[in-house]
Amino acid sequence: MHAFKFRTPVLLAMAAVMLTPALALASGDAGFVFTIHGYYLIDFAVFLGILIYFGRKPIAAALDGRYKTIVQEIEEATVLHQQAQARYDEYKERLGRLEEELAQVIADVREGTEIECGRILEDARASADRIAADEAARIAQEGKKIREELAAHAVDVALKISTAQIEKQLGAPEQQVLVDRVIAQLGASATQEVQA
Repeated sequence: MHAFKFRTPVLLAMAAVMLTPALALASGDAGFVFTIHGYYLIDFAVFLGILIYFGRKPIAAALDGRYKTIVQEIEEATVLHQQAQARYDEYKERLGRLEEELAQVIADVREGTEIECGRILEDARASADRIAADEAARIAQEGKKIREELAAHAVDVALKISTAQIEKQLGAPEQQVLVDRVIAQLGASATQEVQA
């Protein structure tokens, strides 16, 4: 709005200056004739006087307004620049802290990972020791069971072999005598236990 008020009088003055020589040449005379050209100059001077008299305050106000607007825009730009610089400094500082925090997080993760790996290895060793102890106990129990079975089988085999050899060496009457003797011994020992 201020620029429009300022431009209008200036454009009118420029138009008047440009039209004055054109009108002088249009009259057809080669020289300056005061009765023709002088009035144009007087009209132009009056026009400039009116323009200056009435346009001085709006032009000064427009220039002053424009000056104030430019000063205000410069001040706003300075404030924005200061804010931007402050943000830049803050971001730069945060970036520096971010690198430190990132290094700390990485160190914490490594430490936590090492601790967790140690705990997992300790648990795995304890589980392996427990499994090995359980397997050793199971193997010992199976070994004992197998030894007992082998001993029982050996006794059966030895009994069968000895029975076969005894039957071979002793006849039926001698066997009957031995059986009777064993029964008598068993009866005697049973009687002694009852009396005791």
